[in-house]
Amino acid sequence: MTLNTPEEVYRYTQLHGRTGIFREIRVTDSDDFMVVQMIDGKYTWPEEWKQLNKGDGQYEAGKAADATAEGNDSGESA
Repeated sequence: MTLNTPEEVYRYTQLHGRTGIFREIRVTDSDDFMVVQMIDGKYTWPEEWKQLNKGDGQYEAGKAADATAEGNDSGESA
């Protein structure tokens, strides 16, 4: 599956990571570098996304996703 924006990554991890069906979710870029990791419904990577474990607000998700996208030096999408 191809996810093109940080918002798509967020929605995907929320859908699949918080249902309890999968213990661990990893999103990688085209070079297999980890972009986002969620374990037991909690974000563990990147550091900026750990704040999303405190709440489910879409506003916080957008801010964290934007921060991650701006800090991505590779220019690759998830």
